[in-house]
Amino acid sequence: MKTRGLNNHRTVKLLSLTIAVVLLVPVAGTLARGATTSAAPTVTSMTPNSGTPGTTVNVTNLTGTNFTGTPTVWLHAAEQGNIMATNVILVSPTKLDCSFALPLDAATGNWDLYVTNPDGQAGYLPGAFTMNAGAAITWYFAEGNTRPNFDTYFTIQNPGGTLADVTLTYMTGTGATKNQKIKVPRTSRATVHPADFLGAGNDAAHDFSTIVTCTSGQQLVVERPMYFNYTGAGTLNWNGGSDVLGATTTAANWYFAEGTCRPGFDTYYCLQNPGGSKATVKLAYMKGDGTTVTDQVAVAPHSRSTIVPRNKLGTGNDAAHDFSTAVTSDQPIIAERPMYFNYNGAWTGGHDVVGATSQSSVFYFAEGTTRPGFDPYFCIQNPGATAAKVTLKYMKGDGTTASEQVAVSPNSRATVVPKNKLGTGNDPSHDFSTEVTSDVPIIAERPMYFSYQGVWTGGSDVMGATYPSSTFYFAEGTARPGFVPYFTIQNSGTVQANVTLTYMKGDGTTVQDYATVAPNARSTVAPINKLGSSPDAAHDFSTMVTSDQPVIAERPMYFDYKSWTGGSCVVGYGPYNQIGGSKMLEGIPLPAYSGLVGQEQHLCLTVSQEPPATHYAISGTPPAAQNGMAWQEGGGSGYGAWGKAPPVEDERYYVNMRWNYTTLNGQVILAPKDWYYKKRVLVINPANGKRVIASIVEYGPAPWTGRVSGLSPEAMLALGAQTDDNLTYYWALDQSLPRGPM
Repeated sequence: MKTRGLNNHRTVKLLSLTIAVVLLVPVAGTLARGATTSAAPTVTSMTPNSGTPGTTVNVTNLTGTNFTGTPTVWLHAAEQGNIMATNVILVSPTKLDCSFALPLDAATGNWDLYVTNPDGQAGYLPGAFTMNAGAAITWYFAEGNTRPNFDTYFTIQNPGGTLADVTLTYMTGTGATKNQKIKVPRTSRATVHPADFLGAGNDAAHDFSTIVTCTSGQQLVVERPMYFNYTGAGTLNWNGGSDVLGATTTAANWYFAEGTCRPGFDTYYCLQNPGGSKATVKLAYMKGDGTTVTDQVAVAPHSRSTIVPRNKLGTGNDAAHDFSTAVTSDQPIIAERPMYFNYNGAWTGGHDVVGATSQSSVFYFAEGTTRPGFDPYFCIQNPGATAAKVTLKYMKGDGTTASEQVAVSPNSRATVVPKNKLGTGNDPSHDFSTEVTSDVPIIAERPMYFSYQGVWTGGSDVMGATYPSSTFYFAEGTARPGFVPYFTIQNSGTVQANVTLTYMKGDGTTVQDYATVAPNARSTVAPINKLGSSPDAAHDFSTMVTSDQPVIAERPMYFDYKSWTGGSCVVGYGPYNQIGGSKMLEGIPLPAYSGLVGQEQHLCLTVSQEPPATHYAISGTPPAAQNGMAWQEGGGSGYGAWGKAPPVEDERYYVNMRWNYTTLNGQVILAPKDWYYKKRVLVINPANGKRVIASIVEYGPAPWTGRVSGLSPEAMLALGAQTDDNLTYYWALDQSLPRGPM
């Protein structure tokens, strides 16, 4: 995160003022009134020591001396705000881990590294980090049209300090392409109305996909809001709007958790092929009744195609007409799913999402409410062959939490109605963010339908974020009359998040706003309270959201656009996957954060009392980790504490502690036994800095051993550890990380 100064964690961007930094570094000694200080830290190196804007640098070896507690770490360069480190971990008094989310507007060149201990003692290393030039981001949008009753826009955010040259390439339904060139001022935004360039018409020539590139090399952020009066076959009158953040890569696989052919819903898939070869695309509809139906289409080079699932699935008011979709292609493509609706015969509108390119075991949603006039849902897709056990944790606006679980059959989908768990009420306890976790990889979306203030009806939908970030970007936003934007910010961590919102306005000026978000809670920010409302470019804005703790940020917006009412929502662009650890996970501590380790034996993967040779062959156990089977030492089945064969990767890298799901050994129960199963733990060997992500599938060791944990032979090998070495333990901040060495 960037800060106003060395001791202020609120963000500011200084473009023309050179900052003179004076850092006083005290030495060990005596303070007034007899208090003493520890020795000041020194900083000698960091690895990695370079990076590019728009990426995360996970520092795995920041070396020095006299590090204590949890130090504050940051990078600084002249005429730039500070970039604060997150996920700071004290590995030893001479080593730190941390993550830097490098902003899109970070200046190239050398940056100084600062470390301050909790007692205020500080040290720094001049020129420790090199910021290299980043490559421009390419943005893809599969959907778009300028047919009658549709108004499409592109909002383009330039968070950097120089003018950006931008090209929009429209790929029409007829195969023709057209290029539009614009300029976007520094730290500002621009709005493009394709109809002004392409004209309007009710034919395929006015359907288009779009590629947006910055030819001058800056890193931009692009969204595509659309407003419409959808008429379907000519008899409907469903007005509303939608918005998506573009995709930044093509892919051969796309997933969508939501989809329905019930009466009152029209679902489409828009497929963009930006390449030079024909794409053969298959769509597998995984229905709510557990069956699967497939469809196929060819997409010409440099073109787009539109698929209507109803043509394959028909219409019906039952679970067999709810579906998730897996889209696969023999060429890299982009896939979107616009939907139009008349929800319950009363609320009309539409929503749109770009698909997910991979599955995850964790999804985050910052927005959600069961206040009167709002109906949120969660659609869960399980494209795998194993049933999914899914937990939804609601983090409410009053600081409390609630949870529920759902089982999702293989190759199927399920729908969760939060109102059934949370009820309805017009207060902060019915606003919520959500963390969705699963024991197998899934896809999760959150469609929501509403009558905003009883006047503006519509709906929105987002694909969940798969990890928190310290920085998010939003290209769209306006406080013009008829528009009401919000930012919802989710903090799933255990420390209060201090958040700064920088509004980059259409007139080239910037304004800042601030919020705090309690642990395991959410906060809502209303930009109109800061910016006011007026029909001019000064009230169009893009936003950069920064935080001193990893968060999730969304931007819901409600509108009356030319008498078309509705709303939209997007998760911000936050390309910062930060590796780190936490002392608490969902409010549950580890039994120990440091202590002696013991090397364990292997758990059975197939049958009870599995022969060692069978295990080694299945697991690919290296000779140095062939330490025998647990059942050979202790008897029993040998499956571990959960009495069942764990997945191979979880057994290969597992950790045991005396988990707090039992009163055995005088423990206090803090969570149900199954809550612990396959949770990830970050284990660090402070002697060499090596680290492993280990999975919980076993309990132990006995207290009389004097050890706080045990590790699988593979984990011990990866850490370079021996029995009775002293290791450090944290909950993995990202519970979707793969097991194994980092």
